[in-house]
Amino acid sequence: MKPLMRLFIFGGLIFLTACGGAAAPTNSEEANPPLSTPPPADAADEPVQPATSAEKQMVNLSIENLTRKLKINADKVNVVKITKVTWRDASLGCPKPGIDYLRVETSGYTIILEVDGKTYEYHTDESRRVTLCSTQPKGSIPKNWWKG
Repeated sequence: MKPLMRLFIFGGLIFLTACGGAAAPTNSEEANPPLSTPPPADAADEPVQPATSAEKQMVNLSIENLTRKLKINADKVNVVKITKVTWRDASLGCPKPGIDYLRVETSGYTIILEVDGKTYEYHTDESRRVTLCSTQPKGSIPKNWWKG
């Protein structure tokens, strides 16, 4: 009787171990989390002017970066949108190929600037880092728009 009891216990342990594992993500959103947290539902109502000193600082750094790149005066730059986000890693949502980034949530902003009908999307942290993430002619369809 002891060998039979051991067999049942051993079989039960194997069954519990096999069935008790963590489930794999069932959809692509869970498998590939977004680069940042989505903006709040009322984001469209946000003012275009920076509201906090951190926003003002990051908008100014973004404008300085863009004016240097384009060799233009800051008065030609329009601030289209400022959105507070939390990036999922230190790449600020703009990873460069071949570079490993710290997997640490980083608070910051997406800042959309416009010059002569062309938009420039900057991603920032909340203190000093700004990166030009993409450039689009105004009204154009973004690359990979079908991925949602």
